[in-house]
Amino acid sequence: MSVPPLPKISDQRIILGYEGIYTIDQEGTVRRVIQGRTSRAGRVLSTRMRLNGYPGVSLTLRGTTKSVAVHRILWTAFRGPIPPGLQINHINGIKTDNRLENLELVTPRENIHHAIWVLGKHQDGEHHPMAKLTESDVITIREAYAAGSTNGDLSIRFGVSRDTIYTIVTGQGWKRAGGPISQVTKGCRPKVR
Repeated sequence: MSVPPLPKISDQRIILGYEGIYTIDQEGTVRRVIQGRTSRAGRVLSTRMRLNGYPGVSLTLRGTTKSVAVHRILWTAFRGPIPPGLQINHINGIKTDNRLENLELVTPRENIHHAIWVLGKHQDGEHHPMAKLTESDVITIREAYAAGSTNGDLSIRFGVSRDTIYTIVTGQGWKRAGGPISQVTKGCRPKVR
């Protein structure tokens, strides 16, 4: 009869600035090392979702509590300080997956590139958080413009500026949307192609 293996005890590291109070392991689990006024030694801290969507924990030092992102604590404990201008990227794109093997140090540009091109998180067109129009609206605008409506009429009807209408009907904006595209003739109304 075989004996089941003992659970693996992961490597615990101290949390910088909170030495002797908290530790973190490679899975992102934060534990209290010593007993506090309201918590016991060895207790696993619960995470709370921060406003930016990343899990954080509340760390207390000399009566002052601070909410800190778990992935930043983990990186600092196991890999060292995060240099100015660099960020921690979640390789698989899951903000709650704070395993050390899922984290990498990147520039903001690399982080955005990873989100868009590796994870496919495009935010253009109607999926952009600031979008006022849908793809259907853009097609309607292009068709109405081709039928004779003016930039001013369309801007009032759809609640956007005349410049926005212009970029739509000339194909400078919403490039992936359908509908007739107008060609610009200097000083004249765009001609419909």
